[in-house]
Amino acid sequence: MAIELVCSCGRRLHFDVPPAQGKASCPQCGKVQFFDNDRPTDFSAATKAGNESIDPPVVSGPKPLWAVMGKAASPIDSQPPTDSTASALKPTARTESETTSNSTTSASGPNRKGLWGLMQSPSSAIHSSAPSTHPSEAPRPIAEVFVPAISESDLASAPPPMISETADVDLAALFGVHPHEPAVSAAGRSAQNRRGTSRKAIVAVCLGGLSIPLAFLALIDEFWTRFPATLVGFAAILLGMLAYSEIQHSAGRQTGKRLAIVGMMAGIVGVFLGPLVLTGIGRRLWQQSARGVTEGHLKTIGQALEQFDAAQGVFPPGGIFKLDRDKHQRGFHGWMTLLLPYLGEEDLYRKINLDVPFDDTANRAAFREDAEVFFAFGSERSKVQGRFGASHFAGVGGDVENPEGGVFHAGLFGINSRVTRDDVTDGLANTLAAGEIADDFPAWGDPDNRRVIGKGLNRETQAFGNHDRTGASFLMADGSVRFFSNKTSVRVLTALSTRDGGE
Repeated sequence: MAIELVCSCGRRLHFDVPPAQGKASCPQCGKVQFFDNDRPTDFSAATKAGNESIDPPVVSGPKPLWAVMGKAASPIDSQPPTDSTASALKPTARTESETTSNSTTSASGPNRKGLWGLMQSPSSAIHSSAPSTHPSEAPRPIAEVFVPAISESDLASAPPPMISETADVDLAALFGVHPHEPAVSAAGRSAQNRRGTSRKAIVAVCLGGLSIPLAFLALIDEFWTRFPATLVGFAAILLGMLAYSEIQHSAGRQTGKRLAIVGMMAGIVGVFLGPLVLTGIGRRLWQQSARGVTEGHLKTIGQALEQFDAAQGVFPPGGIFKLDRDKHQRGFHGWMTLLLPYLGEEDLYRKINLDVPFDDTANRAAFREDAEVFFAFGSERSKVQGRFGASHFAGVGGDVENPEGGVFHAGLFGINSRVTRDDVTDGLANTLAAGEIADDFPAWGDPDNRRVIGKGLNRETQAFGNHDRTGASFLMADGSVRFFSNKTSVRVLTALSTRDGGE
């Protein structure tokens, strides 16, 4: 009859026939097992029955903490127990039901001991590892079973814990937590932090990129056009610096250092591109555009003067003056009114009554209309005195005194003048006919719309000049147009303004 039993140390013993002497020693721990009525008992049970001739079993000494928890065996187990610990570790006899339970457990797998076994087994299995001294004796409390005397030397000599993966899984299942879940979550959070890009760096790049196109507003020659790019550029620089600092101190949790640098560089470009580069370019472009429109209108007026001279044999008078009813000389019409038919303004010319002054009630409706050819680019087009249409040009005319005391005639226009080409002894190409004015605009029908150079360009209210105060464009008597800056000598301009000065 084959017999199989399990020693208290967990070792399985298999016998085809019962041993001859009714006992057998465990090859692993050396404990003696006895056979009584086909049921094995340990040495302590046989001793209580009065069998004193049996060899005493080998009782293990105090076990370290790791051995108690069932993790690893300690070399100290092979030492004999002391008197103080023998009583605490005294084996007890097993009951029949406990032996049957242990046999069932052994058939399915090795029985686990220590704290892990207590936490994973039913409450009845707590007492199965310690045999009872008598079948009727009740199991002892856990405190009596698992309170070994452990010294500091035992703890120092104990090997590192050999944690069982199965035990970890069972313990995790006991608390309802997956054993690998905390590590996975921590790794996932760490990876997420490493992949994070600084939002401030992204915003800095966007603002820096926006500041560059905003800088092109400086091409418009206005004061407010410099502020948008400057404000946005400074914001990009500030955010880029903050983002770079945060990334440096994030220990790799944030990225985007290059974005922060690009944002700062783009912000710097946006801040300085407008004031240093585009403002000057814009001003030059605006001046060229303004000058082109202004010079175009002056050329049209010059062509009208040539056509009037070809038709009448003389240039138009600077102002038509007549005696009114009170025998006082009064201005009626100016030289621009007489050029209207040659400027493509025939309909407007037909509305004018030349027999009454331009500001008479009969002529007010016509002279309140604007003539595009009399405007310079960039200047105000609002109405002037009496709600009349304004003119941004004035004729050159009047008397000029030279340093030697002589008097010369300026330009082509005077009161009731009839200047011919032969009267321009200084040459048509060297004589100013009309020029641009900056403020104090007259009505285009005003018979007093003429002036001399005076103290220079843009230096007097009743002087010549342009909108941006850089100089003035002039129509020469031969129909050409020239621009003179403020740096042009007043003496040169005065010499050019006379038609018979001999300069």
